Amino acid sequence: QLDRLRFEIMVRSGYPEIARSTVADVIGMELQPEGSAYVRVRILGANGHTIDALYELVWQEGWKINGVATRPAGGVI
Repeated sequence: QLDRLRFEIMVRSGYPEIARSTVADVIGMELQPEGSAYVRVRILGANGHTIDALYELVWQEGWKINGVATRPAGGVI
């Protein structure tokens, strides 16, 4: 449970739009030949800021988030 708690604290402090989102729309997805995928999501946070998030997913007995990069909506990741 400690790992989950640390993860939740990291998301709340580092990604407030993700932690408290009001709208999230998938805007793209790319499957990679080595068994990973990239998913682009536009997120509106409760704080009024819109961001784009690029999630890297890996297959490990189901899809798991391996990482995320964020930018203000319309910026460059």
